[in-house]
Amino acid sequence: MCSRVQSGQECSTKKPHVHEATIKDAEYLEPKLRDIDKREVLAVREKVDGVLTLAIEKSLLAYSIYYKGHPIGMFGLSSSDIGFGIPWLLCTNKLPKVALSFLKQCPKYVNQMHTHYKTLTNYVHCENTVAIKWLEYLGFKMLFKVEYGRNNEMYYQFMRIQNV
Repeated sequence: MCSRVQSGQECSTKKPHVHEATIKDAEYLEPKLRDIDKREVLAVREKVDGVLTLAIEKSLLAYSIYYKGHPIGMFGLSSSDIGFGIPWLLCTNKLPKVALSFLKQCPKYVNQMHTHYKTLTNYVHCENTVAIKWLEYLGFKMLFKVEYGRNNEMYYQFMRIQNV
């Protein structure tokens, strides 16, 4: 993590880095989200506006991915009512360009998610290849292909169980 980010200053390191998400990050990112991420949001909400701010407020964990001084993505962990964690990731088109550097940092965050829940699960649009590759790299399994969301589009339910 860049120490300048902690003090509220911009950080311009050349590698992506992660820090705790802020409302300012959410406001910057939201209009820049990838189309596929907007489609995933619209599967469960009527509008994209405010989704990242809501995610920060409702999540147990919420992080921003910074690159060249600006947020390019956000991820975190929400809770379910039935005892499992719901990991999520929303990003701009810039994240795939630095994916390898970002991927190397991710296992520690998945392990942190597992300190809250043994089972992590959610849905990912079948066309969201960036997210699917990220999830598979982190040990998530694509379980079922199902119609999901308000428009009944095709999604994979994915899951990761700790120590499996």
